[in-house]
Amino acid sequence: MIIFRPYLHFRWNWPQKPQLNSRHVNYLVTDKNGNKVHVTHFLGLQTSLDGSSEQAVNDWDDELQNIADIFNVSPLAQESDSFLRLVEIFVRLTGMSSDHCGKEKKDFKLVGEKKTAAVEQILGEKQIIDDSTDELMPHYVHANQEMLKEIGGEAAWNALDEAAQKELKSEML
Repeated sequence: MIIFRPYLHFRWNWPQKPQLNSRHVNYLVTDKNGNKVHVTHFLGLQTSLDGSSEQAVNDWDDELQNIADIFNVSPLAQESDSFLRLVEIFVRLTGMSSDHCGKEKKDFKLVGEKKTAAVEQILGEKQIIDDSTDELMPHYVHANQEMLKEIGGEAAWNALDEAAQKELKSEML
């Protein structure tokens, strides 16, 4: 049994050479004897398009999404009837480590913002699932009114094509 509480680690090397990110994830597993032990999994060396924090966080998204995609088609996922989403990985995220340069601190801040957004999304999904339609309707009506106000009213809504309306509705929800 894996208790997946990832703790991300990365390191930047050599300013004049291509930027290489060494990525690891640490988590708890239960061994054969029932003891919980920390393990480190090497995710590989990756290069980044640029040295920005935003790109580093996008690279983490891509790496973690790849892991989720591989898991979702694995026999383990099928046998356990499980499905892993990127947002769930960020909810389980417990920390990061790196060297202490300013860029890495910004990376940490941006990943923290993603974790906060992920927690809010999961809590919102849980609320929607748990609440009755009568409890949700006032929230839906209010959000719909705010959306219409943002785009310029009912006339602006009617001028949009169906695809744009669906996109706005999904963002509202």
